[in-house]
Amino acid sequence: MKVVILMEDVEQKSREQLIEELELLKQEHNYLLLKHQATLKLNKNNITNTILNIVSDLVFIKDVNGVWIYCNQAFCNFIGLDKTDVIGKTDYDLFPKDAAEFFCEQDRLVLNEKAPRKNEESITYPDGKKLYFEAIKSPFYEEDGKICGLIGIVRDITQYKLIINELEESQKKLEMFFSQSMYGFFYMMLDEPVHWNDTVDKEETLEYVFDHERVTKLNDAILVHYRATREDLIGMTPRMIFSSNPDLGKLLWRRLLDEGKLKYEFYAGTDMFVEADYRCFYDNEGRILGHFGIERDVTEQKKTIEELEQAKEAADAANKAKSQFLANMSHEIRTPMNAIYGMAELLMDTQLTEEQYEYAKTIRESNEALLTIINDILDISKIESGKLVMEFVEVSLEETISSVVNLMGFKAIEKGIKLNTVINIDKHCVLMTDPLRLRQVLLNLVSNAIKFTQEGEVLLRVWTEQTIDSGKIVRFEIIDTGIGIRLEDQKQIFQPFTQVDGSTSRMYGGTGLGLSISKRLVELMGGTIGLHSELGKGTTFWFTISLIEHGPLIYSVV
Repeated sequence: MKVVILMEDVEQKSREQLIEELELLKQEHNYLLLKHQATLKLNKNNITNTILNIVSDLVFIKDVNGVWIYCNQAFCNFIGLDKTDVIGKTDYDLFPKDAAEFFCEQDRLVLNEKAPRKNEESITYPDGKKLYFEAIKSPFYEEDGKICGLIGIVRDITQYKLIINELEESQKKLEMFFSQSMYGFFYMMLDEPVHWNDTVDKEETLEYVFDHERVTKLNDAILVHYRATREDLIGMTPRMIFSSNPDLGKLLWRRLLDEGKLKYEFYAGTDMFVEADYRCFYDNEGRILGHFGIERDVTEQKKTIEELEQAKEAADAANKAKSQFLANMSHEIRTPMNAIYGMAELLMDTQLTEEQYEYAKTIRESNEALLTIINDILDISKIESGKLVMEFVEVSLEETISSVVNLMGFKAIEKGIKLNTVINIDKHCVLMTDPLRLRQVLLNLVSNAIKFTQEGEVLLRVWTEQTIDSGKIVRFEIIDTGIGIRLEDQKQIFQPFTQVDGSTSRMYGGTGLGLSISKRLVELMGGTIGLHSELGKGTTFWFTISLIEHGPLIYSVV
């Protein structure tokens, strides 16, 4: 409002009129001023309410009688009530009795002490749920300095308390484990953290660590290990620990700092061997703070290992002596057996009666059987002692199979069964192996098949096939229509001196060495061996040996 007063008008009006107009102007000015101040106050209150309703903490105001006169939206959301349901109420209207009494007592202390107060509060609901809060309460005053109530800010710390409780419980368990464990636990911490990288002088840093890393905590097991008191070990540095051999200590500590961990075994000097496992601690900047160590008494374990090694050495020596004894005995026995065989052959060429001829023939056949046993024993002893020499040369499969069939054919004819062969061999491949040992395996398997077949046939089948991993192989199968082998006996059939049952040895003879020797020989030739059998329906023994493709290769005899 703009007022223009002209001098002419002033002169025309009386003094009383002028005063009256000025009074009206003053009243209008005061009204506008009060309106402006009210607008500022209203805007200020709106801003304050907006801020208080945004924050997640619970904010409230009570008067001196404990009546709620304000609460923010977070408090309403927490308690599940509208502001209209809270304003004008007391703690007894809103909370369980025990909690209300506690809150009122805390309010009373704030008002009496006329000072802010911070404390933890909790509420337990009827369903057993418990909530924890951190509360800050402060008195507020009127303009004349009189206390008119208190302001409270409450923060829900339930999750924080649960985490703290879990950490405390975990710490208790850790401390219990630490103190009661049979393993030795300890901490060594540096006076000041150190960097261990290319930016530092590692020799200088190692010297610092050697003098400034100290034992700060340990358990009773460590004291038992070293037969020491806590006072003896607390504060010890690496230099003190390795006083008798500092070079070894620095070597170990350099490995610990380089890798962040260290595992080694040492003699503790108290008739005890210790296995140690150390791990470094780091801060957020990657600096080393110290390390944690676990030490385990492995004295009994070391003694057991030493005893086992001694027992193994003794067993190896005994096995070697047994193999040597068997080899020597086999040679010694074979000499007179050869003489017996020769004399039996000569005797059968003389003029003998039919009865005498049968006796001489029995002597020769028994001699052959005994020589077979002696040769098997000699072979198994050589294999076990690692003295069996294999010769790898190019083998003619046709010739090897023909010699086996010719030799075994007579036995098949004597039993009235057929010995057949089916051969399908890739002409572009050669077999490099030991021909004598291959022949020995075939003779063992074909002889077994004939021995355990009363009627029907024995089939020797040989063919080449392609595999994914090994390339081309030659596969041998010896199939009979004999007595078969029970499933439970198949698992041990290749073990030395093993037969399917006791009646087999009584009915068919044998030592149970042939299959074991065959398995060892096939493996020495780089192959595999196995069987398929069904009781009463016959057996198939098979083995494979790798083939070599023809090409510009020159094969040498090993």
